[in-house]
Amino acid sequence: MKRIFSALLSLVMILSLVAAMGISASAKEGDVLRKINFKNDDKYSFNMFATNGKADGVTAEVSEDGSAATITVVTKSKRYFYGDILDGLKIGEGKKYTVEVLADNSIEGKDAMQNFGVYINGNKDVVEGDWAAITPNNSKYTDTMNALRGYYGTPEGWNGTPKNTLSRGAGSKDYGLYVSDGSNYVGGLYTPDADGFCKVSIEVDGFVYRVFINGEFFDEDYIPFANNYDDLALIFYVYNAGSVTFKDAVVYEGNIYTAKGFTYPALREGAVKEDWSGAMALNAKSLTMDAYAKAGLGAKLTDVNFKNGTDFDPKMLYLAGTDLNITVSDDGSKIDFEKPTDAAMKDAGQGATWWGGAIGSLEYTADTVYTFTYKVKSNELRGGILFNLDETNMKYNWAQLYNFYGNFNGSADSDMVIAISGTKIKGHETVKTTSYTKFANLEKNIAFDAEGYADMAVTVDGYTWNVYYKDATGAWVLFESYHGTAAEFAAAPQVACGLYIYHDMATFGMKDVALYKGTLTDIANYVPPVETEPEVTEPADPVPTGDSALIFAVVAIISVLGVATIAKRREN
Repeated sequence: MKRIFSALLSLVMILSLVAAMGISASAKEGDVLRKINFKNDDKYSFNMFATNGKADGVTAEVSEDGSAATITVVTKSKRYFYGDILDGLKIGEGKKYTVEVLADNSIEGKDAMQNFGVYINGNKDVVEGDWAAITPNNSKYTDTMNALRGYYGTPEGWNGTPKNTLSRGAGSKDYGLYVSDGSNYVGGLYTPDADGFCKVSIEVDGFVYRVFINGEFFDEDYIPFANNYDDLALIFYVYNAGSVTFKDAVVYEGNIYTAKGFTYPALREGAVKEDWSGAMALNAKSLTMDAYAKAGLGAKLTDVNFKNGTDFDPKMLYLAGTDLNITVSDDGSKIDFEKPTDAAMKDAGQGATWWGGAIGSLEYTADTVYTFTYKVKSNELRGGILFNLDETNMKYNWAQLYNFYGNFNGSADSDMVIAISGTKIKGHETVKTTSYTKFANLEKNIAFDAEGYADMAVTVDGYTWNVYYKDATGAWVLFESYHGTAAEFAAAPQVACGLYIYHDMATFGMKDVALYKGTLTDIANYVPPVETEPEVTEPADPVPTGDSALIFAVVAIISVLGVATIAKRREN
């Protein structure tokens, strides 16, 4: 009796261990978790939740059985979002899904700019928001959509030209690890079935998503964990005139294509495949506060690469007036901006434009010290540089961005001023003015190189920030200081890089942007540590998981029960 009781007690303990290891007898790889009914689904609502303009020029028709939905757009330059989050299904570490849908882009009206998208993450604030009155240039629209991730294009292509890209919300092209470069359509051509449909499949693997078209791997990237965008979703995006039908939408348990096996292509030039698991996946960034703490004083934390979407994912933060024309060098080290005038509208290009993004997950605190070094230039009108941000709430805090701006063209008109969000502020150390300071009036004049660039630096020591320039001797000279406060930085605490332009016909260029830990003096005196070979330690005995854990459990039960594992010798 004691043996039976002991066995039962051990069994309970072992089953608890098995449960803790995550072994489940419930949903298996490939099981259907949800078939989407676009008409009568109490956990999914096929309604329009966003548009950059009034909800005119678009219709949505659902089939009688709810298996298909057709979105028809009759106006150009309008963006529409339909769909919902999938109640009860969360994105997170260890969670694996495959979202699959058939899509037919019939391109009614033959609008060459017509396209559609499929996104797989969201939150209630987005899908339940009232967006009908949002205008195209309002940052609330673009910023709130920005955390969405997925695919857009058309599987058919136009005139034999591929039209595919990874995407973030509001129809922006996004970087991928393999082919999507954030600025161009890429990928292959895909042949529709007899009914004109192609299959779009998106695997969600923790905080990673992989896109497959007609079962062929397209590209992979991460899902940002900003603003709690951790609800699995099925959201459709349509832009410009045309008709798109989606049907037979299904959500599967597990990553069904990865389970079958496929070969990853070569990484896109400049892309870095991070370890997406664990804490790294929460923000998909390697430049963390832990990395800052481990760096030596004066060490370079990163060179800012304007084509790298891992630790620096720049985007339009706020736009008024005409769009920016943006050109990035092949190696990602240089970027040029131009804000043109719309010839049909007087001064239509003018308006505050903010572009940029956070660098890693670094933040400003009372104890941190960061230094940026830049090269900048502009034309006769002015541009500026920002270095702090809260990119998840840009629509609320753009007035808290610290920056300096001016005319960096090397002429007698060259000048500069420190500012908060483009509004001039008075410094505390040198020029102590809210007016533009002419470089020609400085005690030590700023130097411009043969290409017209000036060397600038910003040091943020605690909450005090200092702007420096290089003179003709190559020495750093303090332009001005500002003693900020913790409360001021609290509204925009992220270390960031970006630009500010107001005027039309303004051009501005940045290159060779680097971020260091410490002051300019620390950087000059920095001695790299001597690398040593790591000690080799014997790995600990592994804790059994999966099938091994089950075998371990069975053996343990047999051991407790005292059941012999060798056949008893027959007694004569």
